[in-house]
Amino acid sequence: MPITEIALLRLKNPNKYRDAMLKLFHAAEEQWRWSQHPVRAFRQVEDPTLVYLFGGWESVVAHLEDWLPSAQNKAALESIKEYLEIVWMFHVDIEPSKHSELLNAPSIAINRYFVKRSRKLDLETLFKVRQTRLEEIADDIEPDFTGGWRIDNYGGDEEFFFLSHWEDAENHATELEFSRGYYENGSSTTATAEAGLLKNRGLSVVFSQID
Repeated sequence: MPITEIALLRLKNPNKYRDAMLKLFHAAEEQWRWSQHPVRAFRQVEDPTLVYLFGGWESVVAHLEDWLPSAQNKAALESIKEYLEIVWMFHVDIEPSKHSELLNAPSIAINRYFVKRSRKLDLETLFKVRQTRLEEIADDIEPDFTGGWRIDNYGGDEEFFFLSHWEDAENHATELEFSRGYYENGSSTTATAEAGLLKNRGLSVVFSQID
């Protein structure tokens, strides 16, 4: 099954942002040619030194065993190491075709939720309910959104990613701030609305697409 790769990168020197992005885009093009899935880059609004990359693969094996050891990937990593460090990278069970339009949005929001394995089904049920709620909240802007589980999770809580498309960061903040039952308010670690079901990290972090 095709899967989505999500990687978080940090700029080593913000003053070299343009040079870093030129190198990154060249590396992303190499990956795109290899995987035949688009690679998109977003810069975090709250912390502009952070860049998220979204890519697609036919499988985890295609990424880890075919692409990573390749000469093309090694050259791509070498070209960006002066400018960017990889904070983390993993895979989510979202088919790339299901978020192609989402990742063309001017801004996206990403939420990472952690839930005990025994309550994974509860979260899936909650997600279906919340999809309806988000559609009601954002009816005027017709957002795209999707979610999926982290695949390469080696113990501990399960991790769920939720991605949503917004026209701009201000619109996102205004529309969702009042909806306590949808997103946890503030920066506390336990969702109040769902009796401790969810632990939320990276709440409503908004990214603007890098042109």
